[in-house]
Amino acid sequence: RLWRSISFHHNTDIYLGFFYPLLLRVFLSVYLPSLLDSGTLIPGLKYTDVDYYVYTDASNLIGDGGNPYDRHTYRYTPFLAHVILLINSPWNALWRCFDGENDGQIFGWPYVNEGGRALFVLSDVFCGWLIISLRSHLHPRPKKDGCDNKIDTAGLFWWAYNPVAIVICTRGSCEPFLVLLPVLLAVHFSIVAAGRRRPPSMWTSAAAAGAALGLATHTKLYPVIYVPAFVARLSYLEGMTTGRLCWTAHNEALPKFPWDRPRTLLRYALLWFRRVFGVTSARIFLLFFLVFFCGTSAVASKLYGSEALDHALLYHLGRLDHRHCYSAFWYWIYLSGARKAHVSMSRAATALSSLPQIMVILVSSVGIAPYDLPAALTVQTLFFVAANRVATAQYLTWWMALMPLCNGRQGVSLVAVVVVIVALLVWSAAAYWLEMRGAGNFLILWGATIMYWTGNVFFLVDFMSKYGKVGAGHARQQKIDQSSKKEHDD
Repeated sequence: RLWRSISFHHNTDIYLGFFYPLLLRVFLSVYLPSLLDSGTLIPGLKYTDVDYYVYTDASNLIGDGGNPYDRHTYRYTPFLAHVILLINSPWNALWRCFDGENDGQIFGWPYVNEGGRALFVLSDVFCGWLIISLRSHLHPRPKKDGCDNKIDTAGLFWWAYNPVAIVICTRGSCEPFLVLLPVLLAVHFSIVAAGRRRPPSMWTSAAAAGAALGLATHTKLYPVIYVPAFVARLSYLEGMTTGRLCWTAHNEALPKFPWDRPRTLLRYALLWFRRVFGVTSARIFLLFFLVFFCGTSAVASKLYGSEALDHALLYHLGRLDHRHCYSAFWYWIYLSGARKAHVSMSRAATALSSLPQIMVILVSSVGIAPYDLPAALTVQTLFFVAANRVATAQYLTWWMALMPLCNGRQGVSLVAVVVVIVALLVWSAAAYWLEMRGAGNFLILWGATIMYWTGNVFFLVDFMSKYGKVGAGHARQQKIDQSSKKEHDD
């Protein structure tokens, strides 16, 4: 059922949305490492992500009967190293059959331990495939003569031919496999729940969504911010379908959030308590989320002790890393790391920086997620990445994978896109001269991070302004449809 639900509607889509993107990624993952990893073309710069060497070294340690956390800077679930070992063993044996000189290369391509990169590339292509399918379910295109009018070009090029997504996966980043694919599957199951009219069917979709998000949270932790949004969406779907009073009798929109009215705020909190724990779909989602998140974490802890929890989960809660970091906190973290006496104070101060993120997550989960889950997830991820203490290039794919699921008329202005791109280019140039050439341009790089943060905020504000206009239009259209239906019934 899952395979049929995410299949393409055109034979052309199969080539444009799957085979051509796959061939492009395979070519780049073979050619660019062979060209750049030697460091002779661009001094000090390699194409392969340094983390990919960390993954493969950890998997080799497991193959030798060791502990993956003996590899310095391995901060991931141990199951990632197990999967890479499982892929690399037959991969190396297969390509060794064609290696006549037995030097680990075929026509200059170093094939040894490249199976993990191939897995990440394939996962990235499946992410694009899933994005196109989800767009067809969320925003069906008009039909002529019983068939689709045209191919979803925007969906194809947003991810399948997106240079950021292509570079991230071909460099050997695990993001598509480890987190993007399970998050998109969780969104898919929530959309399946929206198309069902019987509670037992909704419960099945809620369980699948909870399991997928639980696995994603175990592997990367940040998807935990999506839990309130999924709970609100699933509760709304079942509540409105079955006529729960907590939804049908209290579904009016507030003119503004009641920050200055404690009694109204308390009533609102109690209402949402009933919506979360009084609707079966929401409870089932939470149950399966906790079972899969806690279950996988418990198994990892059983296999490798407290190191699995310390490095894969707890480390990321208080992570302060100034290397390859886009965050506006970069210079602050760099200085506090140089002066050990100020580290604890910096950690406390950066913990306070999480408060705006929590507020955005809660408000968007309450105000947007019940009616438009992809928009709520996009807003949460955009602000989470922009305001996070640590932000790397991989974090861009977190919201890029969700934005095409929003309404096509929503979008953002070209100016907002240009601001973010210029900020990234300035940062990349400054970071290269600092990290690769040893230039002391700390203040320039800090200015680039401030520019990047400003660009992200401008991007988010523009996105929300367009969302408000589209949402108001949908609300007016729904009222018109309801009035027309009532008149027809009369």
